[in-house]
Amino acid sequence: MGNEELSRILLVTDGVQAVGLQRIAQFLPVPTGVPTPDDFAAADLVLILGPLRDQARTLELAGALKLARERGASVVFAYKARFDLVDPLLFRDLEPLLRGVPTGDSLKAVADHPAPHPAFREYLTLHGQTSLRFASLPDDAEVLARVQVTLIPYETAPTAVYIEYARGSLYVLPYQSAGEMWSLLDRLVQSIWDHREGRLLALPVFFDELHLPGEDQMSQAIEKHRRDLGRLEEARAALTQHKLLVGHGSGDALESLVVEELSFVLAGSGLQARDVEERGVEDFEVVDERGERRAFAESKASGRSVTLEHVNQLNSHRTELFDATSDELAGLLVVNTFRNDDALDRRRGAIDERVIRHAKRMNVLILRTWDLYELVARQLAGEDESRAVAAAIQGGGGWLEATEKELTHHGAAS
Repeated sequence: MGNEELSRILLVTDGVQAVGLQRIAQFLPVPTGVPTPDDFAAADLVLILGPLRDQARTLELAGALKLARERGASVVFAYKARFDLVDPLLFRDLEPLLRGVPTGDSLKAVADHPAPHPAFREYLTLHGQTSLRFASLPDDAEVLARVQVTLIPYETAPTAVYIEYARGSLYVLPYQSAGEMWSLLDRLVQSIWDHREGRLLALPVFFDELHLPGEDQMSQAIEKHRRDLGRLEEARAALTQHKLLVGHGSGDALESLVVEELSFVLAGSGLQARDVEERGVEDFEVVDERGERRAFAESKASGRSVTLEHVNQLNSHRTELFDATSDELAGLLVVNTFRNDDALDRRRGAIDERVIRHAKRMNVLILRTWDLYELVARQLAGEDESRAVAAAIQGGGGWLEATEKELTHHGAAS
């Protein structure tokens, strides 16, 4: 039987109207009354949503369900954290074999050790908070999940079970939901379906003690490949971080990234980028091996290309902070251009000639973060451009354009 045949799931509630269930065709809510045993047996699944509070109806339901199970019905009772006073009447024919008692006042997640049955793990992890344990069970009952009873010593007890009964079957599981009930019920039904079809099996714990020829070597090879894959994933993640230069970054995050990447590009040149105590602007500096400042630098994020105003702002901050002229201290401006664009073309676009000439007059070297990204890529490919970049920073301003194939210092002295 496939999922498409689960067209008739009788949902028995105690006068509760479950919002949204009409959108799911296979659920047929039964908020009042008692279907006949034949109706229960004809359904693909009977799902009872507790708590039940109508004693007379519950007693009649218990009789109808007993007869239905004898005719092959599959019944699920989902209890809300614990049994309500009337709930145990549903299983009066199983007393004293099936008896649930509270674990305390607080809700607990189902235990991880031993783990829930694989077919129910997702459902119970999301919706299986419980305060009930089964004090007794039929000998052939299958435990689907357990709840911690004591911590020291660590002890657990069943809280979700499956029982084969006559020609039919009975599932008893907890439920909790903070969202729409139809989503919970959908997961629950899928778990029941997986369990019935045997798609996800719980393995006996002694399987770990059994070793077939070649199994140990295979396990060792799997572990080695898992470690190798982990190292590769870490290395790839580190490479991916470089791409953030041409992402949507701004502010302190962009500044930190630019300082790190520029230092990587400058390695071996005698210069390095260094962050400084925040002075109200996104600034850092380029220093030599003695720690002496060689350039005042700023990183910026822009929704457009580099502008005259960007250059003027750096020049103004240089004067305010150091009382230095353009001849006395070089400037470096790194701009994440068109930061909100999702296309590459505009990020690769050339800087306006007027801006380049002005940057030259102000002794400010412009780098788009795209240029810095290309410089990083060239460095990773084994092309050391550190001295060329260091020379450009101290070379009188302009724009250092970096592509996959070459560097071009626009505005450099001829």
